[in-house]
Amino acid sequence: MIHMAPPYPNLNMIETFICQVCEETLAHSVGSPEQLLGLRMLRHLTVTTDYHTLVSNYMSGFLSLLTTGNARTKFHVLKMLLNLSENPIVAKKLFSAKALSIFVGLFNIEETNDNIQIVIKMFQNISNIIKNGTMSLIDDDFNLEPLISAFHEFEKLAKELQVQIDNQNDPEVGQQS
Repeated sequence: MIHMAPPYPNLNMIETFICQVCEETLAHSVGSPEQLLGLRMLRHLTVTTDYHTLVSNYMSGFLSLLTTGNARTKFHVLKMLLNLSENPIVAKKLFSAKALSIFVGLFNIEETNDNIQIVIKMFQNISNIIKNGTMSLIDDDFNLEPLISAFHEFEKLAKELQVQIDNQNDPEVGQQS
């Protein structure tokens, strides 16, 4: 999977490898076996916080996969981003206005339940980071306004989705029509 990549003189061998995996993963065609392999590797590499900052440097590429990828691609990207969402330092990048817009956009009836559950867990992680005050310790200028707006939108979508699910599962709704 790893081909020739530009040298990273300030990084050790593992960090260089991670940068190469990110670049190769984003360079492959969307949904290809090579891309999915790279996403799975990155998902496992982000279980610990050691390389979160490195991987987060490629955030815009991973966010674009959420808008262009199929359900499987989105699942692997979201699982990796879920790992990143536990890290307050990286959470700031993860919950930018652009990212929040993409996450809210994923929250629709066409999206798989697994992917929606991952997005919910990501919002719970950032909520916990904000509640325990870690975010303000990292960045005094962190603006909660986009998050609050996204949380309200997210809440509204969750309620609408729950009503649709309840109506699908309620046999009396179909008989009343």
